[in-house]
Amino acid sequence: MLLAFTGLTAYGQGDTVYVNTEGTTYMVFDNDIEIFNFGNTQYTGVAESGNMLFLKATKPDAKATTLLVKSTGGKIFMGFIGFKNSPEKPFWDLRKEDKDEINDGLVEDVNILKYKGKNTLNIEKKMLALLGERKNEISNEANNNISLTLNNVANDKEASYFRFNLRNNSTVIYHIDFISLSYKDQRKAKKRNSVENQNTEVLPISKIVPESIQPLSSEELLFAVPLYSPGRKGFLEVIIREKKGVRAVIMNVKSKKIAKAKLL
Repeated sequence: MLLAFTGLTAYGQGDTVYVNTEGTTYMVFDNDIEIFNFGNTQYTGVAESGNMLFLKATKPDAKATTLLVKSTGGKIFMGFIGFKNSPEKPFWDLRKEDKDEINDGLVEDVNILKYKGKNTLNIEKKMLALLGERKNEISNEANNNISLTLNNVANDKEASYFRFNLRNNSTVIYHIDFISLSYKDQRKAKKRNSVENQNTEVLPISKIVPESIQPLSSEELLFAVPLYSPGRKGFLEVIIREKKGVRAVIMNVKSKKIAKAKLL
C-alpha cells in the first residue's frame, strides 16, 4: 500500500537482514530515517545519527519476519529480518556509490569523507603526540554511568586530531561495539524557505581505540580524521555503543571548537 503514494521508491525487496542477540547489525541509508517497523516483537532497532539503524534480536532463534524502513526522499527498504548466531553480513551500506574526487588526498561523496593520501605515518605521529598535551576538557557527555570527555583538538593542513577519555563509572565491564564519527550540517532544501540536515560520515585516517573499559576505570581514545570545515551551525557527532548491552554515549563537538583548535 505504501507504494501507492507518489514519489516513493522501494528497494531491498526479498533481502533478509540477519541479526543476533549479542552483536549489532548496522544499516546505513542515504538520508535520515523517518520510520522503521518489524513484523513481530522479537526484534528491536534504534535509529542513530539520522541515517543509521542498529538492529538486534530480543531472543535467541527469533522468528523471521518483515522489515520496512522509510527514509527521507521517499525511499523504502522492504525486506525481511531473521536470526543467525553469526550473521555473515553485519554491515548493510545502502548508500549510493557516486563519488566526486576532491583532490589527491580526499575523496568525498554525499555521505562519506575519507583520506586517500600517502602521509599517514606523519599523521599518526601527530595523533600520538596529543597524549603529551595538557588536558583541556573541551566537552563532556555522560549516560548510564559511561562518561566521554574531549580533552584535546588540533588541526594541520590535512587532518583534525581528537583526544577523548572514555570512563566506565559502573562495576560492569563496557565492551565497545561501534564508534561512529560524522559531520552534521544544514543546507538549503529544495522546498522553499526550509533547510535539511546533511550527514557526512567520517572514516578515520588513524585511530587508537580499546576493545573494552574495565569497571571503575578509563581509557584514552585517539582519532585523526580528514580535514573538513562544517558550517557555523555544524558539528562533529561522536557515537559510542556497547557490544553486550544498550549503554551508549553521544557527543556533539561544535564546529567553532574545531575551527579554533590548536594549529600543528
